[in-house]
Amino acid sequence: MDSTKSDYLAGLSDRQLNLTKRVKRNITLDGVRTTLSLETAVWDALTDISVREQLDLDTLCQCIVSKPRSGSRAAALRVFGLDYYKRRCGSI
Repeated sequence: MDSTKSDYLAGLSDRQLNLTKRVKRNITLDGVRTTLSLETAVWDALTDISVREQLDLDTLCQCIVSKPRSGSRAAALRVFGLDYYKRRCGSI
């Protein structure tokens, strides 16, 4: 491992490292209870977005995954979260 990478990793807090932990949650998509495994940070972001947009988490996820996509449902949710915050920050 090169020193730059190890210095970066050494500086990560326990909270930052825990945000990468995968967590399974049950949500309802198309009327079917479905289990999705996403990183804690992604679930936190989706929960925050659902509150901001005044939607429950299942409805938000349904809106996201119902759009045509080339990847998995999990990938669609991750990309949506990134795009949402980038747009709110004015990066796009």
